[in-house]
Amino acid sequence: MLGFRNVYICLVEMAISSNESVHADHQQVPTGKGPIDDSSSDEYSDGISDDDVRNRSNSVRVPLRNARRKSVMPSPSLKLNDSDLEDQSPHNSVTSINSLSSLLKEKLVMTFPGVLRKKRPREYKLRGFVAVLFLCIVFLVGFAYIFYHQQVLQRAYFDRIRFNKEERHVRVFNEQGQEILQGWLGTFLKDAPHFGFHEHNVAYPCLPRDAPTDGSLCLEWMHKARLYMRYQAIPPGGDGGEMRCYQIEWHSLSDEVNPTDCYDWSTDKGHWYGGGKTPGMAWPMELGGNLKERSSDGTFEPAKKGDVPEDGMAPFVTGDASGGLRSWGNVLNRYFINSRGVALSVDPNTPLYTSLEDAPAGGKVGKRFCLQARYDDFAFSHRTSPLPRLNYSICTASNVKTLHSFLSEKSLWDGLKKEDLDVINTMLNEPVWRLSDGPGSKQLTEQALIERAEGVVALGFLRQGHVVLGEGWQKHPGDFTLDHTRFPTMRDTINIIHRRGFRIALTISPFISTESESFQIAVRKGLLVAEQGGGAWHQSRNVPALTRYGNTASAGVLDVTNVNHTVPWLREKLRAIVDAYAIDSFYLDVGTAFDMPRFPRLEHPRPNLDSFKTAFLEAVLGGAAVLGMSGAVQRPRPPAFVSLPSAPSSWEALRAIIPTTLTYGVIGYPFIMPGAVGGDYDPNATEEVKLTTEVKTSEVTVETTTPTTVTISSGYDYNETDISSSVSPSDAVSEDISSVADSPAVSSATSTSTTSLPPFTSTTPQTTATSRTSLSPPPPRELYLRWLQLATFLPAVQHRLLPSQYEDDQLLEVARELASLRQKVVNPLLRRYAREALDSGLPLVRPLWMLDPTDISCHMVSDEFSIGEELIVAPVLREGAREREVYLPAGVWKDGIDSSLRKGDRWMHNYRVNEDKVAYFVKMPDNTRF
Repeated sequence: MLGFRNVYICLVEMAISSNESVHADHQQVPTGKGPIDDSSSDEYSDGISDDDVRNRSNSVRVPLRNARRKSVMPSPSLKLNDSDLEDQSPHNSVTSINSLSSLLKEKLVMTFPGVLRKKRPREYKLRGFVAVLFLCIVFLVGFAYIFYHQQVLQRAYFDRIRFNKEERHVRVFNEQGQEILQGWLGTFLKDAPHFGFHEHNVAYPCLPRDAPTDGSLCLEWMHKARLYMRYQAIPPGGDGGEMRCYQIEWHSLSDEVNPTDCYDWSTDKGHWYGGGKTPGMAWPMELGGNLKERSSDGTFEPAKKGDVPEDGMAPFVTGDASGGLRSWGNVLNRYFINSRGVALSVDPNTPLYTSLEDAPAGGKVGKRFCLQARYDDFAFSHRTSPLPRLNYSICTASNVKTLHSFLSEKSLWDGLKKEDLDVINTMLNEPVWRLSDGPGSKQLTEQALIERAEGVVALGFLRQGHVVLGEGWQKHPGDFTLDHTRFPTMRDTINIIHRRGFRIALTISPFISTESESFQIAVRKGLLVAEQGGGAWHQSRNVPALTRYGNTASAGVLDVTNVNHTVPWLREKLRAIVDAYAIDSFYLDVGTAFDMPRFPRLEHPRPNLDSFKTAFLEAVLGGAAVLGMSGAVQRPRPPAFVSLPSAPSSWEALRAIIPTTLTYGVIGYPFIMPGAVGGDYDPNATEEVKLTTEVKTSEVTVETTTPTTVTISSGYDYNETDISSSVSPSDAVSEDISSVADSPAVSSATSTSTTSLPPFTSTTPQTTATSRTSLSPPPPRELYLRWLQLATFLPAVQHRLLPSQYEDDQLLEVARELASLRQKVVNPLLRRYAREALDSGLPLVRPLWMLDPTDISCHMVSDEFSIGEELIVAPVLREGAREREVYLPAGVWKDGIDSSLRKGDRWMHNYRVNEDKVAYFVKMPDNTRF
């Protein structure tokens, strides 16, 4: 409509302009010369003079449109005045109808584009400006609203932590102002309808009686929970200037409230390590989940219904890492660290439940890790406070290596004796030989012990080390005396073993079989863990709480928190064994939290069932030396090593060794004893066998015979020699041992300990007649070989069978080369970094990010590790593989296979590793050039 209107106005203007120009010319004639007198004119028939003709010609030379360009709109007095037009006649018009038509065409051409050019653009610009201004206002208002709710409400506490008390959203920043952690505190606080209205959880400042006086933040949600947030000062010195720690503590105010905080563990928020072994042993942790079960083929399946609480939380206690309630492994620490330089550390008195799972659908968070304080009737039945309290710290530093080094330095060891250091060195330098009973049999005998020692010496290239006997050395678990039927002359046998350079360790546990004579004594003296409940009368009777453990269908548990009765009784038993048989040390099989009775009552209650392990270790240390233990929640005092969980003979188990070892090192356990080479049990065994061997490491093959004479020699030739308790210096056994000790592959320490060995003879009674019994078939040759290559670089090497059992000359040669490699290259590094571990708590076996914490590629490598900072190991962990991907951090590295130099900070693709080789790389000086 506006277009037609503009055209109409233009046409009217042109018509008026034409009319005006004609009228102007008509008025100019009389004005120039006055009125014309027709009667007196005789010059021209029309009465027009020559001057008028000249004026008329001059006016025609000027275009009419030039006179009208001075105004756009016509004057109101000139708009289509009909009276004026009637006064004009065709005879007085200057132009004809044709000239008027031409004039209209010219006006259309000249005027219409001008309107578009002059009027339209001004209207569009104005409208565009208004639209842009409107959008800017909308944007600024929206931005102000968002900024107010997300920034203004997020008050900055303690400089680098921001907390929105309305949404309970917390963010932690580093020195550069970058966000390194975000979480949601108090996820248990949810808005709910109340009497038809929507009740909001409003935070109020704490009352003066509840508010701390140390400058901490205190907020309270009425009748639900109270939050304390405080800044922990870092002592000066070292890296303390870069360290910051914040303590967060929730106090529940209701029986229905379990304080819960969740943190974003998405893969784009850095990578997390620590805690302990989880199902599938993911590295980093956010790649796995703790509420899933691992099937036999290495895949994951949802946990069974009833195995997990409805809210998906699981107690943070030791288990078998199978998923559900048993989400964690045998070694734990409440410590989690992120590659961005932030760590979570939970107080040991917190009844801790955890979950690692996908965030609710529709959110921007991929995974979240939740911490919860909850009392129950099992793991956390003892209440350290009337209501649960969640207490943990958030610590930050410039990078993950600096942070981990600082946190590790808080636990230093002192008071170590020279004997303790000697045990550590022997564990690093010499292997551990595991001899255990088979399920439901009594195959562990003196004969088996002697044959194992002779087989090791006969090989010539394996060092002696520690011989660890399983609990089968007792008739019943908990006897704390040797089974004289199978070990009639154990003192003499142990003397023989000692002279050959071996050390003897016996496995003990706090579980006492109901068939043991010790059980009756312990019940009568009140030495066992009692049942809860039943009233005062029931508790006064000290009814023992029974459980099932390993092969033992019914067993009680020594109450080692009873320091006045149980601990002295136990130490007396252990001292008697040491004095009678010259035992060097003990290995503690402490089980898991799920092996404890369902409702235990201790003399001195502990915060959780796992703290029972620490109490048992302390009780034993007062009476004997401890070589290692099967589980822990607190770093044991050296020289005790911590064992990896029992593993099946499978490739999946082999691949889990490195991430498990790295995790145990990160959470504060530098001295690790991995499982036996080739695996601890057959994954295809029956459920009964598997149930037993998951707790106890089984010997693959134990040979027991019925000879009347037994041979102890250094070679394969079995000379019939009587063994008696008498010692004769005229025997020739010392010559045989000396010949073996003179071999280059045998250490000088072994040589000196055996060259002066006196001869001996002894007689042994006939034992139960059995043939060679295979508790489980040996693992496949390739699996055993790859396992042996990996174990060569770990802190300790444990064997349950000899390489000679495969009757393969090539395998024996590879085993010989690996033994030489460990003695010449690995052991010196392990001894050096063991001293550093005693001072700083840093692990011997380290993840690659400890070499370069800023290298993102190092954060994800799960199948390589380093010994200290000088050697990187990249073993082959897949069946039939002859190539693998290898990543080297920055620097120059020497290839252990071909001695070539390799440049770091890059991937080596399709790196060739033959079956008889293992890939390792030694760090060269920084000034090394190709």
